[in-house]
Amino acid sequence: IEHLVADELLTRGTRIDEILVVTFTRKAAAELGARIRSRLVALRDFRGGTRSQHAWEIDDEARKRLSDAIRDLELAQ
Repeated sequence: IEHLVADELLTRGTRIDEILVVTFTRKAAAELGARIRSRLVALRDFRGGTRSQHAWEIDDEARKRLSDAIRDLELAQ
């Protein structure tokens, strides 16, 4: 699921507050939120070239979108 969220952010320009992910428990929601945040941080900090291991282009614009999404996730908690 965290890959789908990253894909929405990076390929479609969707903002994190436009994405709805449903879980059945608060514990699952917390775990999923942590996994999504971890994936976004890893992608933002990726410096191995222009494309990440999942073939997303990680340029300055993508890093800005990822940083904004990480900030918004933290504010929502």
